[in-house]
Amino acid sequence: MKKYFLLILCNIFFFKFAFAEIVTLDDWSGFYLGFYKSEDKLSASATSDTWTDDPYDVSTDKNIYNSGIFLGYNYSIKDIIVGIETNFQDDVGEDKAIPNLNGWLLYDDLFEYKLKLGYSIGRNLASVFYGSGDLNVYWSDYANEDTSTHDYEVKGIELSRKITKNTFIGLSVSETDLDLYYSDTDYLEVIKLDSFRLRFGYLF
Repeated sequence: MKKYFLLILCNIFFFKFAFAEIVTLDDWSGFYLGFYKSEDKLSASATSDTWTDDPYDVSTDKNIYNSGIFLGYNYSIKDIIVGIETNFQDDVGEDKAIPNLNGWLLYDDLFEYKLKLGYSIGRNLASVFYGSGDLNVYWSDYANEDTSTHDYEVKGIELSRKITKNTFIGLSVSETDLDLYYSDTDYLEVIKLDSFRLRFGYLF
């Protein structure tokens, strides 16, 4: 799905530049890219049918402030904005001290792809989004576990404001709920990830 999503964005990118138009201050249509700073709060609770007396809880206590990049495309129908977007983030968080358990947990390599629907009022844009994502999980003392998770659901809201005709800033809040199963130890981990992002972008 990633390949098809990126292929669509590349085709739109070339089409946009082949038929380039003048961008105005209240025009949100077109290809855009940028970077963001994120505060990520991740927590997880796990239970096991094999180890019924040993549930555990995890919460990230290190590397919760992270950076990422995004790119996307907006299509405008008067003041209604329909868009697609993908983003990548290297780090998500780390739990260095897990009570009663060995090792440490690292969450990283976050990749998301979203559909967006918004409404613009001049240089301001309010949007909601829904999509899917991938996340890698590494547990130091259980390195042989297959702990990557694919196609989880992500949803959220976003507010953006243009600074110039081509540059904008924005805030987004997203919520992610996903399940991760450790087959070797028979634990099911229910993960909740809340992210608050400050975005800086350029609209072509």
